Amino acid sequence: MINIKQIKNIADVITQKFNTTKIFLFGSHAYGTPQNNSDIDICIITHLGNKRKIELTREIRKEFYTYFKIPIDLLIYDNKEFKERSINPTTLEYKILKQGILINE
Repeated sequence: MINIKQIKNIADVITQKFNTTKIFLFGSHAYGTPQNNSDIDICIITHLGNKRKIELTREIRKEFYTYFKIPIDLLIYDNKEFKERSINPTTLEYKILKQGILINE
């Protein structure tokens, strides 16, 4: 089973390679309840720049798959979008901000 330290190591690589602002771990791995078949839930805040979100998502998924051969649930936001959505307590982004683990900044 994958641990948070291993996830943090790949988050460091992602930050350097894709110039991310923040990376959050959320879901069962963050809350200490992963099962053998659990995916990794990651939220990445970034400056999208000229890259389209779909293209960036594909590249980051490929990078994660290089290290972990398990499914990843990947959410990508630009800074403004995440900030706006995370102030509403009814959103997933709010839950990620309040209960997720900031693994890279």
